[in-house]
Amino acid sequence: MTDVKKFEHDPYVLALGMSFVNVGYGLWVLVATVLNMPVSTTHANVGAVMGIGIVAWCVDGVVWDDEKGGIFEKKLTLGLGLDMGLGLGQAKRELKQSHSHPH
Repeated sequence: MTDVKKFEHDPYVLALGMSFVNVGYGLWVLVATVLNMPVSTTHANVGAVMGIGIVAWCVDGVVWDDEKGGIFEKKLTLGLGLDMGLGLGQAKRELKQSHSHPH
């Protein structure tokens, strides 16, 4: 996902970035769980690892080509679309339920 070869000159930046990945995706999973949102730890982690590459090297920091061990765009798009659809559907059901049963 993230092109770790770009960090060879300074592996401590990669280590620090990966520490932030753990904190970031852990907090996201915690918040989503508290809010009863559907959440996937794998998707959260993959997104955070890709984020490190994008923050450090823009879009060149992510290996997009599947033949080079990167993220295959169709799989990524399908997964993101499915996650977003399920999440929005769940949010709609919860909003509808909360408005039909006022406390």
